Amino acid sequence: MYKKFINNDQFTATDANALMRQGIIALAGEDASAAGQIDQPYDGMRCLIAGRVYVYRSSFWHLELIPNPVTWYSVIQPNNTPNVTEEDWATLPSSAPQSLTTPLDLWADIRFGGSLRATGGTTGHVSLSVQMTGATTIAPGLVAAIPIRHPSTLTSEPIRYSGSRVVKLFPGTTSFQLHAMQAGGGTRKVDSPYLEIVPLKWSSN
Repeated sequence: MYKKFINNDQFTATDANALMRQGIIALAGEDASAAGQIDQPYDGMRCLIAGRVYVYRSSFWHLELIPNPVTWYSVIQPNNTPNVTEEDWATLPSSAPQSLTTPLDLWADIRFGGSLRATGGTTGHVSLSVQMTGATTIAPGLVAAIPIRHPSTLTSEPIRYSGSRVVKLFPGTTSFQLHAMQAGGGTRKVDSPYLEIVPLKWSSN
């Protein structure tokens, strides 16, 4: 996605070259050898200016917008939520994979949570995290500094938990999916889980 340069001003290749020589801007997502070509930019060439990315289209530079947020939440009623049975990280039965595509390095906030229920026994837990695959790969358990974990209790009432972590997404498409694990047997559930991927800003390094 992109829109015209602010106030429709014409930001030409000559302007970009002058700013680049002053160290104010840098080419974004391009090979270093392309630096000398900025006087003759091509459609799709991008440059980074004060944290904003501009893309060259149809003879002008345009401001490129960050991708839209991705939001998913389960519509399964709590009474029908599948049990979490695996003792190692595995796909949460009620979840669905989500994806986000970025042309450049992008900082994003990964937010997730749900109502965790762990009943039966006096030890054990149910834990929730996010797996990332594709252009950016992060194993479940690492998206949050500490995965969301609910210890076993003697009550059937679920407790709402949430977690988040800001990560750098690399160019391409990254897939996200909730993962869960349990210990101690009994009833282990994640009711009303949700997952949000919220782009924050382009990365300059």
